[in-house]
Amino acid sequence: MESELDTWTNRAGERGKVSAEIDVKSEWTGTTIYLPKSVREELELTYQELSLKSKREYSIDIQKLRDFYPYVIELGLEELAKRNAEDVLSDQPHLATESE
Repeated sequence: MESELDTWTNRAGERGKVSAEIDVKSEWTGTTIYLPKSVREELELTYQELSLKSKREYSIDIQKLRDFYPYVIELGLEELAKRNAEDVLSDQPHLATESE
């Protein structure tokens, strides 16, 4: 039986499947993002903590590219879908100064 963890669905309703055998570097589209150092460090620490806990408590090895990064992006997209442009602009004060 397929679980929610095995699949993803985008807002267009397109479904994809994730398996332990997938080679994400050859089968998925790569994307480069630039992050402030503090955000990058927090992202890395969060991955390491989650990975260690998952391995110790459940004997499950979370892969950064296949499991963690897509999950972080999915959670972020879900949160963004709940907000409007005004919310986003108020969360990012530097954007308001660009329009002045």
